[in-house]
Parts: sequence; C-alpha cells; structure tokens
Amino acid sequence: MNTKFFLFIILSNIILFFSCVDDTETYKVGNVFTEKNSKITYVDSFTVNAYTIARDSFVSSSYNKVFLGYNNDEYLGKTTAISYMTLGYEDNLPSLDKKTRFDSIVLVLKQNGDYLGDTMVAKKFSVYRVTDSIALSEDAYYFYNIDSFAHENTPIATHTFIPRPLKNKVEYVRFPDSLGQAWLDWIIKDTVITTSSKFISHFKGLVLIPDTKDQSWSTSFYGLNSSDSYTEESFNQVELRIYYKVPEAETNSYFAFIPVDNYIFSHFTSDRSGTVSSILETGEGKIPSSQTDSKVFMQAGSGTGIKIDIPQIEWMYELGSNITVLDAKLIMRPTSGTFKKASSLPDNLSVYWTDKKNRNQGSLYDLDGETVISGYLKYDDEFNQDTYYTFSVLSFVIDKMESDEINNNTLMFYLSEESIATSFDKLIIDDQSASNNSFELQIYYYTY
Repeated sequence: MNTKFFLFIILSNIILFFSCVDDTETYKVGNVFTEKNSKITYVDSFTVNAYTIARDSFVSSSYNKVFLGYNNDEYLGKTTAISYMTLGYEDNLPSLDKKTRFDSIVLVLKQNGDYLGDTMVAKKFSVYRVTDSIALSEDAYYFYNIDSFAHENTPIATHTFIPRPLKNKVEYVRFPDSLGQAWLDWIIKDTVITTSSKFISHFKGLVLIPDTKDQSWSTSFYGLNSSDSYTEESFNQVELRIYYKVPEAETNSYFAFIPVDNYIFSHFTSDRSGTVSSILETGEGKIPSSQTDSKVFMQAGSGTGIKIDIPQIEWMYELGSNITVLDAKLIMRPTSGTFKKASSLPDNLSVYWTDKKNRNQGSLYDLDGETVISGYLKYDDEFNQDTYYTFSVLSFVIDKMESDEINNNTLMFYLSEESIATSFDKLIIDDQSASNNSFELQIYYYTY
C-alpha cells in the first residue's frame, strides 16, 4: 500500500509536464484509444448502479438526545421512535421532617428545538413504568436502536401538547399523587430509596411512547436533550420532580430524579409492510433504484443508506496494461426540490466497504491506510444551484482494479453515526437514468 501511495505522488507530478494532455476529452471504458507514448486522460462516464439498503442496528445512547415520533414514508414505511430512561439522583436526599406536605409529582420535559412535522397540531403520548431492569447487553458499551424492555400495560400518565420548538417550551406531565406521596414518605423516613441504586432497583425506569393511532403523529418527531448541556437553564431537560412544602416556607420546593448518564436512549422500529422496502431483510436486502422511481434514500432513524456498484472499474485494464490511476472522486448530488436550503442537508456522510450481503466490512481508508474517507457537502446557498457530496475514492478504484478475482466488495453510504440516531436527516438522490450527473465517478489515469 505504501508503494502505491509513493507511486501516486510521483505520477501526480507528471501532470505538470505534459502539455499534450487534453483533459476535456471523455472516454467510455472499452473504447479504442489513439496510441500515444504517454497520456493523462479524464473519464466521467462510468455507469453507477445505486440501491437503497438498511442496517439492522446503530448506537442510540450517549448522545444526550432522544426522540418521540412517527414517520410514514411511502417508500421506507413507518418508523416509530420511543424513549427509555433510567432515573436516579446525584446529591443526597433532602432532610425532611413529618411536617413536610406533599404537593405533586411531575415529569418535566423541555423541548430542545428539534422538531419535524406540523407545529400547530396537538400531539399525545403516554408514559409507562418499565418492569425490566434497563441493562446493557453482554459486552455492550452502549444501547442500540433495537434494545427494548418490558413495561406495564397501563400508563402512569398521558399528555397532550402543541410543539413550540423555537421557544424551548417546557411540558409538565402530572403523575399520580399516590406515587409521589409514597416516595416523599420514604424520603422523610429515610427508607427504601436511601441511595440512587436502591431507588433504581425499586423504580427501574420510564418509557415514553407516542400515540401513533392519533393521525396527528403522521409525520412528526419531537426531540429532548437528557441534560442541560445545550442550554443555559439550571435544570436538566428531563427531570422527575417531587414538589413539597416545608413549614413556614413561602414557596414549594422540589427534589429531582434525573436520567442516569448514557441510560437514556431512543428505540426505533420500522414497519415496511406494504411498501417496496419490505424486501429489506436484515443485512441482506437491497432495493434497486428502478423499483423506487429511479431514486435511492438515506434516512435517520430507519437506518437506511445507499449502496453503489460500478462494474466497469474492473475492466479498466482493457485500456492497456500500462495504466496507472492518478485520482478518483465520486460525486453524489441530492435530488433538486427535496431540500429547502443546501445548508439544511447533513454536513458529511460516512462510507464503508460492504459485501454482497450488505455487511459492514469497515471504513474506507485513503492510500495512506490511516485517513478515514468521508463525503463532504459542497453548496452555494445564495443560488442553490450546484449542491453535491464529494468522496475521494482512489483507494477503492485501485483495489477493484488490482483484484485477482471477481471482487463483490463495494461501497455503502450512511449518515454519520450520531446523525442516524439524533436527527431528522433524509437524503434523496436520483439514479443515472433520471439524472446523468447525480452519481458521477471522475477518474484521472495515466497510460504509457
């Protein structure tokens, strides 16, 4: 690999010395070329086959953000997001006497500004008590979108709200007084919940579930941050508070139970029945763009991404045995009209090697073997004319060309790991039958 890298550096400099090169010519792979002693040629007419694929799992904890929501997409099916959380406390319990009077127990949820859908329509969700301990799987360090835990059939509370994302509105979900009175009695008597771990053992957690039978959730997501990291507020954005009044105090006081670090996460499910994406089986299925109106999709929450195939790369040695690829770039252009402003698109995309069963074979690295390749968005928000992602794929092209046998490994693209679990990002790209420059592989190669 190092030899290839140094050869690339040397040959790149040749560009400066060949005045005979006509880099405006475009040659299709397999054409007969005019014989010359040496030549640098630019090609951008490769056929790129594109597919929509789906991954089975992704990390959805440790990002300080969770979602409630429901999205019904004609191609990708129904995606639902619910939120699990384990609650505990960091400080000591308050020292209270028997004269303390219970007022209320309230789940406080502060919107973080993340919202998708109609902000004028009221939404309803329910809060359930979890009956299984929320615990990491063996050898796991994070919770994943597929993790779930049993909960009671009857909700502790239901709540209806109208989203106000720009105002960071606070929602107060009232819990039964009997629950709060019992907890306050335990605090006063210094029993049952004397430590955070004992409290977690008693009250294993909560799960927030949107009422998707209500058509108001037809395409809506609602975001919460688990702590105050992104705000200037003095309290966490998710708190379960017990309000009480002590003798001679003018106002009520409260004690808050807060999410345990990294033990708050989103659980995403996808129901693709009745849609073309129903053929997406875990790790194996792929949908050719011809079955989705000549488009492919990438969507947060549902775990969908894009896979490409460029069979002509392996035929490049038909141009001659003395050929060296100097540079290779892949361009992906989002479909015009599917985004309001280019700056609203995800800033970067991740790219991985994958096999014929869509299994992740690791990140794509540059020729140096150390630099991970990503796709970066280039745009002009003033005129919004030419918006595209660009990837340096020289190592991919060289690997495909130099393979001694048929190589089924190719590339797949996803949103960044964090964006998959914590955004509403969706990317739509036409295939080459709909737009001949939507996917474009640009190669400079040297023949001698």
